[in-house]
Amino acid sequence: MMQKRAIERAKLIVDSAIELLKERGADDISLADIAAISNVPLPSIYNFFPNKNMLFIEVARQFHIQFIEHVKSAPLPDTLTWQNLYISKLMSGFKFQNDNPAMMRLFLGSGVSSGVKNMDIEGSENIAHLIANELLETFNFIGINDFQNKIAISFALGDGILGLSYSKHGKITNDYMTESIRASISYLRLYMPEFLDVRN
Repeated sequence: MMQKRAIERAKLIVDSAIELLKERGADDISLADIAAISNVPLPSIYNFFPNKNMLFIEVARQFHIQFIEHVKSAPLPDTLTWQNLYISKLMSGFKFQNDNPAMMRLFLGSGVSSGVKNMDIEGSENIAHLIANELLETFNFIGINDFQNKIAISFALGDGILGLSYSKHGKITNDYMTESIRASISYLRLYMPEFLDVRN
């Protein structure tokens, strides 16, 4: 019973941090602010998260768990090519980010701590590996070396463009979305043929 209560309280603290992130950056949020809106006493918050950075690392981890599930559920394209499947995954990710301003503010806003940045990098690599594995399961990639790492690099290239979009517009615009896709696909085309056979 106590363990269940502790889990619920930790979730309440994380959810409260996310609510505050919808309106302001992590730099402008204190643990006292989170105590005020969550009705969890500040000393109790310190029991779960010794400092603000540890809390926002957990927030980042939760965002990426949701992000991965969203990208997993992206529908297959009507025309099944590696380009279209990859774009479908990217578009699903773009939508998730635009629908979650707190996530974008944490990852793409200013004042990101090294701990949160490292969690974001780890989460992005996990998403890239998820996409790579789905592509490998769908298409015949014989003769293409280090494919998973190439997907991770292409994902990072596109992610940099998203950061530029956020810094200029506070969201991922359609124009920057298009440029992010172009950068990712153009990089992969350096190593991959235009057409790949679909696995039986």
